[in-house]
Parts: sequence; C-alpha cells; structure tokens
Amino acid sequence: MKIDTHLHSVYSFDSTIKTEKLVKKAIERNYEYICFTDHFDLLPQELSKYGILSLKRYKTEIDSLRDKFPQIKIGFGLEMGEMHRTRELREKILYGIKLDYIIGSIHLLRNEKNLSTPINFSLQDSDIMLYYLETLEMIEKGGFDTLGHLDIFKRELQTSIKQHEYIQELLDDILLSLIKREICLEVNYSGFRSSCNHTLPDFPILTRYKNLGGELITIGSDSHRIDFFDKYYDKTVCLLKDAQFDKIFYKYDNKWIENKI
Repeated sequence: MKIDTHLHSVYSFDSTIKTEKLVKKAIERNYEYICFTDHFDLLPQELSKYGILSLKRYKTEIDSLRDKFPQIKIGFGLEMGEMHRTRELREKILYGIKLDYIIGSIHLLRNEKNLSTPINFSLQDSDIMLYYLETLEMIEKGGFDTLGHLDIFKRELQTSIKQHEYIQELLDDILLSLIKREICLEVNYSGFRSSCNHTLPDFPILTRYKNLGGELITIGSDSHRIDFFDKYYDKTVCLLKDAQFDKIFYKYDNKWIENKI
C-alpha cells in the first residue's frame, strides 16, 4: 500500500488539484494514506500577496472527504514556510485547531531570495549557507512533524553545483538534529519533474542519513497538478531500497504509522 504526505489542492495559491479528484485517483492507485498539506505562510510579504488559508473551510472539506471515502485515510495537514520566523502569529491563529500533520519548509531566505521558484538570479555560496543555517534553526525551534524538500534549490537550478566540505558538515548537523528531535525527513520526488532529476534530498544525503542512524522517513510527491501525483512513486521506493530503507512512515491520529516498502 502506498502513502503520500505532501499534497497541495486548490486551497493553495499555486495548485490546481481538486480534492475529490485526487482522492479518487489515490484509491485507484492503491494508496493507504494521503495528506493534504496546503500552504500556510505567514511572512508579511506572503500574507499581502496571497492572503491566508481559510482553515475552517479547508477542514470542513477534509471531513467531508473522509465521510465520503472511508476506504482511505485522509490527513488534514499544512505546509508551513519559515515557521521559526512567525511563531507568535502562527500559535495565535492555530490555537485550538487540531492538525494531523505539519511540514516545515524553507522557501524564502531572510535576504528575500526565493529558492522554491525558478532561480533566475546568481545563487551565491552565502545563499546556500543561509538556507542550511535557516533549516537548522527551524529544526531546533521545532513545532512540526517533517522537514520538507531538503535542498529545494537544486530543483530550481538549471546547472549542478559543487557541494563544499563545510556544507557537508552543516548537512550532518541538520540530519543529526532531525534524528535527535524525532522529526521525519521527507523524501520529496518533485525533483524528478525538473532538470536535477533526483529526489530532495538526493541519494547521497539519504544514505548519509541512514548511516547516521536515521530511520524516520516519508514520501511526498509535492503535487500541485493531478498528473504529478503518483508519477514517480515506484522510482522513489526503488531508490529508498537501494539506500537500505525498508519502511516509510506517516502520521495519523498523532502517531507514526510504519509502512513496509
């Protein structure tokens, strides 16, 4: 049985996926669990541009889908960008709301460079360092279940980059911090849709995570269009097996559920 813990619907500003259509496709493709994780970004420049997700309407739709399709588990989740920088506002808005699952992601650096859209600017070593430092800071402050699309900038670059030794040391700090805090590492296969043609993070990082003692991983398609969903799932599972993983996880009813691959 399959799982997908990173899905965007029309409740995200950048997605065209209708929720019911995706649920029906997931059932056809033998999924045990899917989680809608629409964007919930609270930085001032994002709020002014995209507004804020109506959590009440979003939750009502998820509940309706659960009633209509009891043969599949459907999660009520969010992808939160730069959540370490918006803690007070986030806690105020989410007070009393029970979420199944939260992805913590870095999209927009403190220097305003966006690493989740095509990179049409010169990406400096200092930008990459800032990305990893922000990722580590977010992990250490916590408040989420899974780290989303580690190394997302590689998906948006048109050329490969050299991974310097000091970056590898920082990556180890990130992976060890995830393990220590029992935060899941997402294996996001949206990179297969781009010129980088690999998961985020890639195979060497996954094997390093495994060697450091990491076990808690999940699979996310990061789908924003219905045709992306499930497209590279089997390819991702094969890669995980090559990296010596034999199970993946999803969170449901506040517990991590193990799923053999």
